[in-house]
Amino acid sequence: MESLRNMIKFRYLLAVVMLSVLAAVACSSDPTATAEPSTASPPVTQTPGTNEVGDVAMLQLPNIADTVEKVRPAVVSIVARIVSQDRFGRQSTGFGSGTGVIFDESGLVLTNNHVIEGGVEITVTQDDGTQVVAELIGADLLSDLAVLQIPGDGYPFLPLHQNGPLRVGDWVIAIGNALALPGGPTVTVGVVSALGRSIESTPGVTLYDLIQNDTSINPRRTAVGR
Repeated sequence: MESLRNMIKFRYLLAVVMLSVLAAVACSSDPTATAEPSTASPPVTQTPGTNEVGDVAMLQLPNIADTVEKVRPAVVSIVARIVSQDRFGRQSTGFGSGTGVIFDESGLVLTNNHVIEGGVEITVTQDDGTQVVAELIGADLLSDLAVLQIPGDGYPFLPLHQNGPLRVGDWVIAIGNALALPGGPTVTVGVVSALGRSIESTPGVTLYDLIQNDTSINPRRTAVGR
């Protein structure tokens, strides 16, 4: 559990995405930068440059399509089958869905605790449509993070590190499967709206040191873990 909490110190989101999971990744104005030659890597969090045209500074927008193409193989969809029981002993089955990000080539996946909490079976769908059953390695309610293990190795991955300081106004790309829609993840774009936010995720549980952004994902889109 301690190692999972230490992971938060990387100040990295999934989104995972995301993450649900929000797998929000900060966007770079240099889409060709890579951390590993043979794997996808997260874009860096640099503020886009400007071109001076007279007295007007023209903002250079990042190449979103190139960034998405580079990181997408490491973004996965997660569905957890949840079995609950009422006070009369009657069972019912539900499902939780969200996003995860593969952060190690051995198949370690970072996602949100609320996506898999109470799940009796967790299915991970990769970008190419391959589905595998994942094992829960650990989860932390106070950070709303969880780590899964999927079988095999040699996966494309996004390493957990931060490329430079994150600033309010930096571009953010959210890539995720918050609603488990068919046809692959949804991509939206926004900016970092504020840093160091806190929200009460559930009664009695507050999440701290969050990144507020305006990137539309789902009704829980206002803040993401750092």
